[in-house]
Amino acid sequence: MKKILYWAAAALFAVSLVSCDLNRDPEDKAKKEPFKTIAQARQSRDGLYSLLRESEQLAFHVYDEVQSDMYTTTKNDGNQYYPFVAWQLGSMETHGRADEDQVYGIAGYYFEYSRLIQQANSYIEDMEKALANNTDMSIFISSEEVERAKRYLAEVRVVQALANWRLMDRFAYKYDAASNQSPQNLGIVLIKEFNPAYIGPRATQKECYDHILSALEAAITVLPEKNPDGITYAGRDYAHALRARVHLSMGNYADALADAKQIVEKYPLINANNAEDFAKIYRSDANNPEIVFRAFASPTTGAVGATSLNGASVVNKKIKYAPFIVPLQWVVDLYEDADYRKSVYIDKTVSNGSEKGYLVNKFLEDPAYRETADIPILKIGVRMFSIAEAYLMVAECAHMTGDDATAIAYLKKLSAARGGNIDTGDVMKAIQEERTRELIGEGARLRDMIRWNLPNIDKTEIQPALTGYAREIVLEQPVPAGHYAFTWEFPNRDRQVNPHLIKNW
Repeated sequence: MKKILYWAAAALFAVSLVSCDLNRDPEDKAKKEPFKTIAQARQSRDGLYSLLRESEQLAFHVYDEVQSDMYTTTKNDGNQYYPFVAWQLGSMETHGRADEDQVYGIAGYYFEYSRLIQQANSYIEDMEKALANNTDMSIFISSEEVERAKRYLAEVRVVQALANWRLMDRFAYKYDAASNQSPQNLGIVLIKEFNPAYIGPRATQKECYDHILSALEAAITVLPEKNPDGITYAGRDYAHALRARVHLSMGNYADALADAKQIVEKYPLINANNAEDFAKIYRSDANNPEIVFRAFASPTTGAVGATSLNGASVVNKKIKYAPFIVPLQWVVDLYEDADYRKSVYIDKTVSNGSEKGYLVNKFLEDPAYRETADIPILKIGVRMFSIAEAYLMVAECAHMTGDDATAIAYLKKLSAARGGNIDTGDVMKAIQEERTRELIGEGARLRDMIRWNLPNIDKTEIQPALTGYAREIVLEQPVPAGHYAFTWEFPNRDRQVNPHLIKNW
């Protein structure tokens, strides 16, 4: 029976490789073989970026966002998010689907990034063979084409590293180099070549992180600072940003600081005089100077809906809100009234009789993707990294390496650009609060709670204005710092088909 399930899963994976053509498919070759021309390599590369865009969209990061200590559900939630808010471990353990009908939730997250790894592996193999076979310049016919091929290869190494890190982020415990206890010292099933039918054991965390960091180092030595094809393709700056994230999650603060400092001053923060101007610039892919790397999007291709957090819809050309989840009062209290983010990242638009409360409205819409100018379409582009996160990493890593002056300087610069005035009397508290304010909605808080050893606290105050509309939180069990369910369990089907896959829970 396990073999039948396994081959069914492998068949779905293989079909997905040829059925997810958002622009072009990297597996449109009749059979797997090295690239024959630079045009073929470019086409396959563009298809891979399409899959990256699909995996990185906010729909696959909303569940770790709401599992953090920031939210409760509303009366509109049909038990879609409450299991994560309340830590209903039975529901979380088997959550999501990844089949021919639906791809969502924990199972969908695992599927998306596993597929992306396989596709990246396929591309790397094909390109390495093509470069090795190009001794007579019959494939890449000029030195310019050879350099472009090497750049494409480096870009895909970055994508491969990102996909592996995304799985490590959710399916591996907090990194401890000294641990030899299973499953705490285990990473993911580390697949280094194209093999959709692979079944095997989990590698150690060290092996996984070594592989990720090796791929990024190889890419950084080749990639130009900024990709000549634009910010919709990975460049060296993004590789440094991703490596900073990886080092931060490992607790390598000095290394993370070095990478973040490579890019932090290269991209200006948004210059706005009020919240309205800030919102216009922040939500515009074309005009936001903080974006380091994003996916391609247009009114017809690549723009995605992002209404999971705000419950927005368009009725008679007007935006209406019926959120499933809303922030708790302590989250609202993080934002001063003068802070632009208090009416952009969160917004007081939830009606509850005569009262109004706040929802997360950070990802409302980029009007450039409307098909008709006066009709909201509630679509945005997918962003992989913005420079504000580098400011936050510099601040935290500087503090953790004993340089509070640098930490405070970067916190104050970021806060001031948002109209805020940060209190840095307690530097670590200021770092935690500013990071929570800035990265709300992006799935970062749960990762931060793990790194900062924070518990999830029961019966946290809901917004008083939303009494009767928002649900009182009652956790299913105590969630102290380090609770095992901060890390997700592997999807049920993957555990069934891979007898070597050691469980997390």
